[in-house]
Amino acid sequence: MSQAHPLYISRTPPFPICDRHHVKFVPPNSSLRYDSLTGVPSSQRALAFEKGSVLFNIGALFTQIGARQDRSATAGIDKAIDAFQRAAGAFKYLKENFSNAPSLDMSAPSLSMLVRLMVAQVQECVFERITITTQDTKFTSQLQLAQEAAQVSDVYSLVHQTMTQPLMKDYVPFSWASMVQVKSEHFRALSHYYAAAALCDHTSSSDGEECEEEAEKTFLRFYVNIASGQTLSEILQDPEKRRKLGKAHLRRAVMRHEEAMRVHSLCKILRKMDILQDVLCQTHKHSLEKYLELDREDDFDETAEAPEIQAHTQQKPDISPPSFSAVQVTDIFQRL
Repeated sequence: MSQAHPLYISRTPPFPICDRHHVKFVPPNSSLRYDSLTGVPSSQRALAFEKGSVLFNIGALFTQIGARQDRSATAGIDKAIDAFQRAAGAFKYLKENFSNAPSLDMSAPSLSMLVRLMVAQVQECVFERITITTQDTKFTSQLQLAQEAAQVSDVYSLVHQTMTQPLMKDYVPFSWASMVQVKSEHFRALSHYYAAAALCDHTSSSDGEECEEEAEKTFLRFYVNIASGQTLSEILQDPEKRRKLGKAHLRRAVMRHEEAMRVHSLCKILRKMDILQDVLCQTHKHSLEKYLELDREDDFDETAEAPEIQAHTQQKPDISPPSFSAVQVTDIFQRL
């Protein structure tokens, strides 16, 4: 059996949020701000709007801090996770405590979308950290990577659903919605790739009885459901059945990669991102090469579909709300 490609890390570009810019001249006793996505000015004669804008800027700043981290090492990934969790906390606090927003970027639907987007980026960083720390190609390790990738795909799919709601559809930039859809397809493809790698490179005799029991337990929890007529234990024990199931996973991986590349090609802004294009092309190439390695001339059963992978993560995002009591300060708005 040929060896799987070495575990590779896909670092797709993050989503830094623009802050709400002040303007120099404002009417007395009112606050004037520009929408962070559209640039449309909005004003409100309320101190709460000024405070809300400051809190929004804090969340936006954390997204930019997270986006600038070096995610090629675990230390940078951990800093990015912390920054995105704090950004999610700021947006969530604003959503729960600020109402009657005069601009869409501070409305409840927009803030809910931003919270979900931050959570998705945290989940992506968790996946990246696991790919760095997982140096082996053991069966259980690769199944865990597959489930982590499926989890990232699911959370980005949820973000995309939020972005395509009636109120948000015409507000969220097309490049954002496209990027989120690309990421959802990309990580779903990765989950099928790692599932195939686990199945095709697994050997029942070399791991020992105890490891084999652990592998079987992990495999039994791996799928959402399985087609009738065959058991997972039988598949695990039969190299030919594992090969065919692995090939089915790779077929789905290639299709998902191609869908990600199609969505990417439809957006002019995304086409300018060389890093993103390189990631999509590289991962598609890995899956296609692996599929061709498993392909045989006498394979006539191409109708079997790979089951859906059960999403699972080893670390759920921990949304960190802003702490207003950690540092004793004087309210800058007190004299107002």
